[in-house]
Amino acid sequence: MTSTEGEHRVEGGLWWNAGTWTVRSVPVQGGTLPETGAPWRRVPGWLLFPLAPVVGGAFVVALPLVGAFLVVQEVARRVLAGGGRAARDLAATVAAPSPRTGEAHLTGAPGAEPTTPAGAEPLDEVEADVRGRKAQEQPPR
Repeated sequence: MTSTEGEHRVEGGLWWNAGTWTVRSVPVQGGTLPETGAPWRRVPGWLLFPLAPVVGGAFVVALPLVGAFLVVQEVARRVLAGGGRAARDLAATVAAPSPRTGEAHLTGAPGAEPTTPAGAEPLDEVEADVRGRKAQEQPPR
């Protein structure tokens, strides 16, 4: 069998590409074959007649196997995706929500008494001081 790469001038006959499993008929005067990345091989015509039923039989046997494989693959993908969804839902109920922009979390837990940090003035004293300063700054009427 003669072998060649694509885009070369070849003599007439039947040419088979193992990469794409295609057969091209080239006229008797010759022609060029398309570039496919795999070599083209010249095949005698009498060899294609017994080869056609073998290839067809391979497809008949392989097609149900391919179908069964695709069904099993899809079922496994859905089962695994469902497990991922359940884990994501569980994590969403357990995880603390993230704070929103502009939201202050300074008082601790809801319903807890606010505490004054060590060394800080109590809020009542600060409020009284602010009121006193505002009274001093007001201009006379």
